[in-house]
Amino acid sequence: MNQTKDIDRVTALAGLLIGTAARIERIEAELAAARADYLRVEREDLPELMREVGLSHLTLTNGVEVIVSEEVTASITEERRAAAHAWLREHNFGGLIKTLVTVPFGRGEEEDARRLASRIAEEHEVALTETVHPQTLKAFVKEQVEDGKPLPFDLFGVHPFSRAKIKLPKAKK
Repeated sequence: MNQTKDIDRVTALAGLLIGTAARIERIEAELAAARADYLRVEREDLPELMREVGLSHLTLTNGVEVIVSEEVTASITEERRAAAHAWLREHNFGGLIKTLVTVPFGRGEEEDARRLASRIAEEHEVALTETVHPQTLKAFVKEQVEDGKPLPFDLFGVHPFSRAKIKLPKAKK
């Protein structure tokens, strides 16, 4: 074998790999910028303009519908979990909290896992975690906000926002 040719081939492929990595980085940066533009128009520019002209729904001449809706995000961080769960329980919403029992098993302990039901606490470390599913929290928060009920926004990481949605006309058959 000709070692020079082999090194040239390795060099060429390494160059291709470097060039492709740079191309991916450029495309990902463009994608991130496009996503930021999209979110700005969707959550700020278009909803603000629609509010300014007094509209929440508009059907364009080409059949495209523009609809502005009020949305909300919510999340319970680890730091706020105990306080958020206490608030839910105090206000009779404790049913939103789900309790998860996690029992770690290592490789080769499959049989132990199968016999878990009757001996869990005696043989294995048990982690007990309480959580509110993110979609359940979002629905709960949205319902409370829509009903005008008091809710500690900071505790539940609540961020209301407007969103413009585009509904394309149905294709004709």
